[in-house]
Parts: sequence; structure tokens; C-alpha cells
Amino acid sequence: MPNGTVWFSNAGYAGRVPETPDLTLRSFPLTTPPGAELHLWLPSDPDDHVRRAQTATNQPGADLLGFWATLWPAAITSAHLVGTTSLIDDSTSVLEVGCGCGLVGLAAAMRGASVTLTDGDPAGIELTARNITENALDGRCRAEVFRWEDPPHPDWKPDLLLGCDVLYEPKAHPLLARLIADLNCTALLTDPQRPSAAGASSIFRDHGLRVWESTAPAAAGGCPLRVLMVQPQ
Repeated sequence: MPNGTVWFSNAGYAGRVPETPDLTLRSFPLTTPPGAELHLWLPSDPDDHVRRAQTATNQPGADLLGFWATLWPAAITSAHLVGTTSLIDDSTSVLEVGCGCGLVGLAAAMRGASVTLTDGDPAGIELTARNITENALDGRCRAEVFRWEDPPHPDWKPDLLLGCDVLYEPKAHPLLARLIADLNCTALLTDPQRPSAAGASSIFRDHGLRVWESTAPAAAGGCPLRVLMVQPQ
């Protein structure tokens, strides 16, 4: 094994991620099951990951790379929301987009759901796969690189699409609307009330989707959320 790397694999991805001290293991208590918690490897210096990711390429979209390295407050509240929503049980098939480090999707798996966690940044998916294994959820989860510009995998038949803090870029709203329509499933989207996300509901409706808006209070360590439930007609 080369110095400074850890090799790992799970049902959906195989790769390598940096060894500590680049990563720090943190624990997050869950609402459901009672007393359960998730353990996540997170970058010790997420800002450095963002800088390196964005300077390593001049390809379109480079300015959006590396954000997976930060565990955003919205993810903490979203994980608690996933722990209480009636949309998830042990028979639910979940697809998460923009999964980052994996907290929200793994919270769904802890309720018994089968979860495919996706992100457009391969480096983030490497870490998500490690976090799946860290929590012994390989049998319920897989991690895959997926960009919204691409068609969904034909084998994906989710009951629910999850997206946490994925509405910050308005030009991505039509792509997400098309994905929800193509998958023909309910979507649960959370947003920390960013002004740039305010137009998402209108875009979804323009694409023939139904939208219900609500709010969720901040969980400990998290932030208040705007919650969108989106369904095809």
C-alpha cells in the first residue's frame, strides 16, 4: 500500500483517500434510531481542499469543485429531518444528489433505506465511500459519481430523491427539475434559505412539477431550512 493512502471499496465505488492527519473522524447523533450516531471522516482543512480542487483544472464548473469537503450546517439539520420524515422507511429506495461527505444519505440508510449517494466531484465520492464503510453500511449504500447534465442510470428506480443545500446555483435548477421528472419520483430538497435558491420552486413548476414548501427549525449545530417536497404531476 502506498504511503499516505487508504484503499477501500464498497458496492458502488473503489478508490483511495488521504490518510489522517488530513482527515478527522467526527460523530453525529441521530434522531432515528434512538441513541444511534454516525461517524464521518471529514477533511481537517476543508478550505484547502476547495482551493486545491478549483486551481487544479480550468474546466467549466471548476468554481463549484471542492465544496464536498465542508460539512455545511444545512446537512446537520437535514439529517435530523431525514430521521423523522414519513417518506423514509426500511422499504424505501433513495437517491441522494450532491451528497458531499454523506451525512444525509447515511442518515436515511440508518433508517433501513437502500441509498445511492452521488456527487459530481470524484474526490467527494471517494470520501463518501469510506464513510459508508466506516459505519458498516456497505450492504445498504453505494457511492457513485453523477453529474446532473448526464442522464440517470437506467437501473436507478428511487422512491425518493434527496438533495441537501443543492439549490445555491440557479442555472442548475432546470437540470434538477429534469432529473426529478425523468426519475418520476418524489424529491425532498432542503436549503438554508439562500437568496439564490428562492427561484427554484418556480422553475420546478415551469417544468410541470408540483411543489410544497415548508420550513424546519435548526438542529443543534445546524441551521434553519426551507424544505421543498417536489413531485411529478
